[in-house]
Amino acid sequence: MTRTGKIARLPRSVRDELNCRLDNGESGPRLLAWLNARKDVRAVLKASFAGSPINQQNLSDWKLGGFQDWLRLQDARDFVCALADESAALDQQTGHATIIELLSAPLALALGRCFRLVADAPGDPANQRTLLALAREFSWLRRSEQADKHLQMDCQRWLLEVSERRSSRDAEAAFAPAMQSILSGQLQQLQELASRKLNRPNPPASPPPAASPPPSASPPPAQANST
Repeated sequence: MTRTGKIARLPRSVRDELNCRLDNGESGPRLLAWLNARKDVRAVLKASFAGSPINQQNLSDWKLGGFQDWLRLQDARDFVCALADESAALDQQTGHATIIELLSAPLALALGRCFRLVADAPGDPANQRTLLALAREFSWLRRSEQADKHLQMDCQRWLLEVSERRSSRDAEAAFAPAMQSILSGQLQQLQELASRKLNRPNPPASPPPAASPPPSASPPPAQANST
């Protein structure tokens, strides 16, 4: 719910201080004098309410509205803080056991006793309804235990995956400098080989091979004399 009164338009720091003073029982006239004397309050009143000061009716309306909202918020914060403190103390006393784990065995025992008492008179309609209610409670307790086991397994699996990923990243981080050194050394060797190849003088050109003499013509074969 958005409030639009004079006090509701004031800065949050002013409203919080006003609520603390109201909670401490400070009187209305003293609060009105304190509010109307502040420069930031007068600036808001001038901009939004033609400079009209905060009066007793404005303060009374705030006590019934915004101040009550602030009190409920403080109660909720106090409850959460107390619950956190109690949970931390209980966690130390029970060895990190959950409330469901602590109550499962006593609750199952109590439900079993009730079931035995009701089962002794099965013909009563009221007992039949009670049996159905107990069956639902047993079913709920069983599902809760199974869900808790699955949740624990999921948590353990997630923690294992996180540990493996962290170990893998650590191994990669440890291996990276060595690999970088190896690659740097290989690159330097390649650069040195390339530099030596560029700076090496060219070998002298070998003379062309001598031309072989042409084959001599063979004399024609002698003809035989006919007699």
